Amino acid sequence: MVCQAQPPQSPQPPQPPPLWLPPANYNVTLCADGTVTIPCQQLGMFPIHDLAKFERAISGTLSKALSGNGAGDCALGAWEVKAAADGVDMNISATCTDHDGNTFSESVLIGIRP
Repeated sequence: MVCQAQPPQSPQPPQPPPLWLPPANYNVTLCADGTVTIPCQQLGMFPIHDLAKFERAISGTLSKALSGNGAGDCALGAWEVKAAADGVDMNISATCTDHDGNTFSESVLIGIRP
C-alpha cells in the first residue's frame, strides 16, 4: 500500500461570528457622503427580525433614495456591517451615474439602534 503525502495546510484564521441583533424595533438613520451629500436623517423605526433580510430589503430603497437626492442611477457595491454602540452600522459603497453620464462614488452609512 502506498500513502500519498499531503502537503501541510496553513491554519485558517477563525472567522468572526455573524453579526446578530435580537428581534426588535430599531431606529434607522441614513447619511451619504460623496458628490451628493445627504445629511444624517432619521428614517424611522423598523421591526427588524433578521439583519440579513433587512439588508436585502433596504437595497432597492437605498438606490432610490440616492437617486432621489440627485445621485442619478446608482449601483450598490460592498457592504461592511459592524457592531457599534448598542446596534449596528452598515457602510455601503455606491457607484452612481448622473444625467450627463458622469460616474462618481458615494459612501453611505446606515445606523441601526434600539
